[in-house]
Amino acid sequence: YKATTLHTACGIFPVDNSDDLGLSEFTPPVAKATTLIVDEASMLDDRLMATAIERLPPRCQVVLVGDPNQLPPVGAGHPFRDLIRSKAVPHVHLDKVHRQAGELLENCYAILEGQSEHLVSDPGKGNRADCPWGFIQVQDDNIPYALTTLFKAGECEKAFGIAAEELLTLVPINSGDLGRIELNRIIQREYH
Repeated sequence: YKATTLHTACGIFPVDNSDDLGLSEFTPPVAKATTLIVDEASMLDDRLMATAIERLPPRCQVVLVGDPNQLPPVGAGHPFRDLIRSKAVPHVHLDKVHRQAGELLENCYAILEGQSEHLVSDPGKGNRADCPWGFIQVQDDNIPYALTTLFKAGECEKAFGIAAEELLTLVPINSGDLGRIELNRIIQREYH
């Protein structure tokens, strides 16, 4: 079967200017499904998960595929992670990584295990672009300063070996002193 978004498969659509989910009047593609496989399930929030399950036929099996340590949902709740932790549903944990190796993989495990003191880097490459891993360690109150420093002429090139135009800053929240809105304003003022 052709892959599609969960929204399309279940006939769910966002309602303009609200957090509500609308339901299509037409019969959704999953109406006759016997099995629904959802990839990137760590990104499902409570509302989307509940709405999707309500639209499934009674005996439909649901297979959730994802990594509970990956991106969390934007909306409220962590149903995928919570289902795994509850042990109420059978699950399989794959523990052999095939896509990464070396320092990046070692550092990911160190972070997951809360052992940041075991982070490794290649002292010959540092944070250069040809190194798979780099970091700048700062306290929360110094994040704006560290970011604006990177955007000063030549600093990003020195720290990471890339032009400032290629730097992308990801922020997990929108509001507050360390949120997307404020940090974006600070970076724009410095860079532009």
